[in-house]
Amino acid sequence: MATSTSVIGTTSDLTSRTVIVPVVIPITGKSTPFQASLLTDPSIAHYLGAFASVSVVGPLSFELSAPATSSVAASAVVAVCPDKYKDWPKTREQVRRLEGSVQVKDAILVPTQLVVEGRVREVSSSLKPPTLVGYPPRIVGHLIVAGGTESTETTLTVHVHLALDGVAHLKTW
Repeated sequence: MATSTSVIGTTSDLTSRTVIVPVVIPITGKSTPFQASLLTDPSIAHYLGAFASVSVVGPLSFELSAPATSSVAASAVVAVCPDKYKDWPKTREQVRRLEGSVQVKDAILVPTQLVVEGRVREVSSSLKPPTLVGYPPRIVGHLIVAGGTESTETTLTVHVHLALDGVAHLKTW
């Protein structure tokens, strides 16, 4: 008779406390700034409600996806900054000057690649519980789509490595 582990196979993924969450940021236009909070993204918020502790444990990876044609190529400068400002960068140069900024490209002749960004000062690695120092991470950037129009839709995917621990309290009233 087979044991349950031999029927199921390996169970290491069932007990893992880390997960890579893709956060999808849609961007419309041919030359536009963008920004998005990781804390309020539905993909991350799902984990914030289910676990007592949620921390970013690895560098963020960025992947750009634009319409795949021979006449369209997309390029974005992306950075992470603390979510403490009332306004955000508007130009490519402003984003490029931020610590840890990276450039992500997508074109039919350029293979898709994940571009990795490291840690930035004042950005907290713990999304929950709130820490005494640091701010939640906010993704800021500027996109240019050569050959695009104002209605061109591009997607930036941010791959976020999270460590999850504990079970969150459930409000019953």
